[in-house]
Amino acid sequence: MFKIDFKNFNHIAIILLGLSIFSIIFEISNFNKIFWLISISIVIISKLFRIKYKKIYSALFSFIAIYLQFKLDAHILSKEFFLNILVILLILKYFELNNKQEHYFFNYICIFIAISSLIYGQDFISSFISTLIIVFSISHLYLLNQREILKINFKNLTKLLSLSLITIPFIIVIYLIFPRQEISIDILPSQKNTMGIPDKIQLGTFDRVSNSSQKIFTYKDDFTIEEQLYFRVKIFDLLSNKKDWLSSKVNNFNNEYKNTFIPFDEIEQKYKGTLILEPNNRKWIPSLKNTRVLDNVTNFDDLNLVFKSNSRIVNKEVYTSTYFPSKMNLSKNLKEYYTLLPNTIDIELIDWATTTYANSINSNDYINKVLAEFSGGEFYYSLKPANLGNNYSKFFFETKEGYCEYYAGTLAILTRLVGIPSRIVAGFYAGEYNNYGKFFNFNQSDAHAWVEVWFEDRGWIRIDPTAFIPKKNIKNSNNYFVRENSTDVSGNLIFSKTFRKLYNYARYLDYKWTNTFVQYDKKSRKNVLKKFLDKKFLIKLINNTILIILGLFLLFLTYNILYNKNILYPLLIYKLKRKGLKIKPFHTHQEIFKMIDLSEQKKLKDIFNFYELNTFQYIHNNVFERLNVNLKILKY
Repeated sequence: MFKIDFKNFNHIAIILLGLSIFSIIFEISNFNKIFWLISISIVIISKLFRIKYKKIYSALFSFIAIYLQFKLDAHILSKEFFLNILVILLILKYFELNNKQEHYFFNYICIFIAISSLIYGQDFISSFISTLIIVFSISHLYLLNQREILKINFKNLTKLLSLSLITIPFIIVIYLIFPRQEISIDILPSQKNTMGIPDKIQLGTFDRVSNSSQKIFTYKDDFTIEEQLYFRVKIFDLLSNKKDWLSSKVNNFNNEYKNTFIPFDEIEQKYKGTLILEPNNRKWIPSLKNTRVLDNVTNFDDLNLVFKSNSRIVNKEVYTSTYFPSKMNLSKNLKEYYTLLPNTIDIELIDWATTTYANSINSNDYINKVLAEFSGGEFYYSLKPANLGNNYSKFFFETKEGYCEYYAGTLAILTRLVGIPSRIVAGFYAGEYNNYGKFFNFNQSDAHAWVEVWFEDRGWIRIDPTAFIPKKNIKNSNNYFVRENSTDVSGNLIFSKTFRKLYNYARYLDYKWTNTFVQYDKKSRKNVLKKFLDKKFLIKLINNTILIILGLFLLFLTYNILYNKNILYPLLIYKLKRKGLKIKPFHTHQEIFKMIDLSEQKKLKDIFNFYELNTFQYIHNNVFERLNVNLKILKY
């Protein structure tokens, strides 16, 4: 059975390798995790056999691994890519570990990964693991510098712990002073948009982009319930000839919608929400309808009721929103625009819409009949529907199985066919509730699309056609809320209740950590730097530092008096020298004792006898005897 030996350099290297991978494993895709697992397996198997030309094979494997990592990172040279490359190099370096020099280099890579993660990372888990890496690396470097193998005892563990604690102030300085900045160079365009919301909607789009557990944002307020959590990101209001739903440029409507958005004069401040957004390298900011993001670096699109940042979001950001009700008036031209359709719509859909509308009392009755089709039991919600291209007619009349964009796109087309203004809203829905922190986590799997329909007396009204599908007809879903409220329980088998509790608590700790450090990172760093330059603060800092050093010295002295087997013999020699004795380094304790006056010898005889027994004969003595001798030395 394998046992971890902390005196074995290779065993510590395994721990450091595992921690380094674990520090950033939550930031990579599932494909990337599989790639790393395969790489580690190849390296470990290779170490079990004696392979000739190891350096050549290692170099060849490194080139292949870097190329594959470049492909997995979608050809983008970002800080994540460079961290991933460092992990690849660390895995390969583990393959080459044979001597102390290679262990040194291995440690330096680990420390660099840890510091990079501390500078760029802002979540609790990665910060904690990075701290562990630094502690283990410093301890490992100390052990590498020893000429003989150290025994695992209290004294040596205390030394290692002391060395590790020295790193804590440096870690705090890194957190307080270094800004989190993103470096991202898009060398080749990525073929897939797997983060956030796509730029256009086709049948099958959300199946591709939402098949990920990547964290997008966290949200908390004191009033919202699950059914209201529809976070808006993008509006799709234009259907192309290929039947792709696209987003119109707002600038094209400046003259039409100039005064369409009218906020209420008196805003009741009954609502306040906090949204922690993960870096997405885009400008979109999720927001609830009738809320306003309180941040001067955001722009509000009052036609589409969505928010954008002035610059790409490359760091974790905290946004506060407030209740902001409004009403909207649409011009005749805009109403007509929201009913436009290309001439490529299938005749079957046109006939069904025309006939059904003719047999309806009004627009509301017609929409209810469309929704009744979805709720009748023939339609299914599924992540793996048949590949239809953009054939909405085939979906509606034949396959009747699809994801959110199938239902949203079909409803938008059917309403526009009879002159009812509508548009598709894409964003995130429901999320996963955390009982510990009373907040919601939103992952990429919560990406969702629904429809807004225009009513003259009520404005834009949200209609989510997927909400009308019977629960028994939900085959599978990535969305946690949909999955938990369907009859399909296969998703629950992944996590046990205990693991789910631990997972939720870890996210709660991350939430608290983020609220502390991201808010600091956003607002307070400049103030801290100004404080460091302030004369009064510097004097206070120096005084406190001196007090801390004195306190540590007293603790060290107390430890030597109480627990250290050696007595304060050097202090005694120093005091005797002060009294005029010419003591040389080569003098033995007996020779020193003979130099002392007879009257003084009586006072010090017990001390020298104890020193001789303790040093040369290794006689066991208790704490109180050592304490008594040390107190005599201090009083002398």
